Amino acid sequence: MTTLIIEKKVKKYKRVENHLFQTLVLRLPPQPIRDNNRHKAFSEVLEMLAELFAEQTLTGQGKEALETYFGAVSYFVSEYERNIFPQKTSSPENMLEFFMDQFKLKQSDLAQDLGGQPVVSDILNGRRKLNRDQIERLARRFHVSPGTFYGSSAFRVGEFPSFF
Repeated sequence: MTTLIIEKKVKKYKRVENHLFQTLVLRLPPQPIRDNNRHKAFSEVLEMLAELFAEQTLTGQGKEALETYFGAVSYFVSEYERNIFPQKTSSPENMLEFFMDQFKLKQSDLAQDLGGQPVVSDILNGRRKLNRDQIERLARRFHVSPGTFYGSSAFRVGEFPSFF
């Protein structure tokens, strides 16, 4: 197949009439990141686009195009950071310690949710595992998915769900 044939076939698709989108695709096409300079450029663009989305001034096809660009680029940034800064998955006990630290809680603060202060101590010291009921109570208390407290969780320390 020649480039002329491909160009003809692609021309049948509707052109996105958004100057910013066109500039981004030409200057910083979504693609895997191989160096720190490209990572920095993509990160800066994502930050600016997030601010633009927050202003809620975009509408229609232009907004959809920029959201698609944002999603593609954020995927490549995430993959690059995952490879550069690998992090092991966290245990349920580590997640519980993390939340206790963030909310400045003591073991006694969780005693009612987990079945007593000795139970909290046993969980934090690895002598006892969280059961399903305890996980559900913790998930409600901290407003997170129950999966956060399962050992085979896909969550990683310092990783948060995407907003877009």
